[in-house]
Amino acid sequence: MNNSRVLWILIGVSVFFLLLIVKLFDIQILKNEDSIFYAKRQQNKSEYIKAERGLIYDRNNILLVYNRNDISFFLDNNFITPKDRPTVANKLSSLFKIVVPSI
Repeated sequence: MNNSRVLWILIGVSVFFLLLIVKLFDIQILKNEDSIFYAKRQQNKSEYIKAERGLIYDRNNILLVYNRNDISFFLDNNFITPKDRPTVANKLSSLFKIVVPSI
């Protein structure tokens, strides 16, 4: 009777480790590209810093520095396929009125 309990426990533990190995294979081998994408996305973080300092005048009351709102952005080429890069560059250049040389 004790041998049958040990046998069922060994079968249960073996099934558990087999399922664990299958799940690890699925995550590491089959879903490798998804894991890389999510890892890169977690490493990039944007922070918005509003740096208004006001108007700065010299001693003759001439305006030296003023505030200007600019928009800047960063586009990572790793997330764009090489054949789509010229298309994306042209769309962004038309949106922001920038001349982009051909690649």
